[in-house]
Amino acid sequence: MFNVLKQKFVIATKLLPFWLQYTLTVLLLTLIAQQLVARASNIIHHVITNQPEEVIVQSAQIANMPTHFIAHASLLAAEKQTLLTPVAREVQSIYFAKGDEVDRDDPLIQFDDTIAKEKLQSKQRDFERSLKQLEDSKLLYELGGVHPVKYKSLVEKVAEEEQATKHSLVTLKHSAIRATVHGVIDQIFVKPGNIAQPQQPLITLASLELLRASYRLPKRYSPLFVKEAGARVNVAEHPDEGFWAVIESVKENKEHSYATLTALVNNGAKLLWPGMHVSFTHILASRACQLVVPISALMSDFNGISIFKVVDGRVVLNYLSLGERLGDKIAVEYGIERGDMIVTDWHRDLHDGDRVTVTQTKAPLQDPKCIGL
Repeated sequence: MFNVLKQKFVIATKLLPFWLQYTLTVLLLTLIAQQLVARASNIIHHVITNQPEEVIVQSAQIANMPTHFIAHASLLAAEKQTLLTPVAREVQSIYFAKGDEVDRDDPLIQFDDTIAKEKLQSKQRDFERSLKQLEDSKLLYELGGVHPVKYKSLVEKVAEEEQATKHSLVTLKHSAIRATVHGVIDQIFVKPGNIAQPQQPLITLASLELLRASYRLPKRYSPLFVKEAGARVNVAEHPDEGFWAVIESVKENKEHSYATLTALVNNGAKLLWPGMHVSFTHILASRACQLVVPISALMSDFNGISIFKVVDGRVVLNYLSLGERLGDKIAVEYGIERGDMIVTDWHRDLHDGDRVTVTQTKAPLQDPKCIGL
């Protein structure tokens, strides 16, 4: 194997300029020297000190290992709201930009309210003048000095001007458009100085309270998925947080070997964001009481996946056949037995047959349901 790699390296370097050949050769020799020095240091340490390597172990136990399906997708907003212009107004200010996060009731757009204020003041003056005229006429009306028809006309005029004043007040309150949900600015349709017409779209908010994702899964799994079933959601930005999704729909594609699944993600904590890449873990079934070991104990080389176990104060290298993986543990088909003390942590290079001292024994990955089996 080494000779083949050496021949390929020699052939490849002959095609390169001399200075690059020299540089690559020096780098390769440096790496080899570092490995040899590290290996020699480890051997000298054991020979001179005659001290066993300190290791941490964990007993191989049995646990329920679920059959699961993991998919990856980007989050999208499940709900969007477009806010409209209540009345024709000139846009004065826009307080946020596209992509900004806003809270419910935050002011988003400010209209020019100069005309609205003038109209309100004018309507208030008209209303107060008509109200005073009605009050002055009331006594004369009761004494018969004002014709009933004229008095009725005054009453109707006061009522109309009162309604006009209220309408002007509502118009003035609409001088600012506020956020209706906690979300993200998705689109802005106007600029400062624009005259927004009634019912014209102003701004679109993408709610952060509920998010959606679509992804594919092998069609053979689709019968196992039902609407409203759950899935665990993992996010790299929040590794310690737990999120949950509910299946919204499962659609099979007759022309392909996959189905498309859509899920809704509860974002009550407001930690997720449209565009985030997340993974969905669906538990499909469970294989009862399999032998499991921690992922941290595994090693790999040209011969396969292996693990160290401690026997009579020495480590023994065992190659494994692995099964399902979930989280920090993985099922073992064969290669070790239940109760074997597996090495999970060590500081120096370990080799088959090295003497070791166990400094800590971790609690086994035992499932309560499998105790006694």
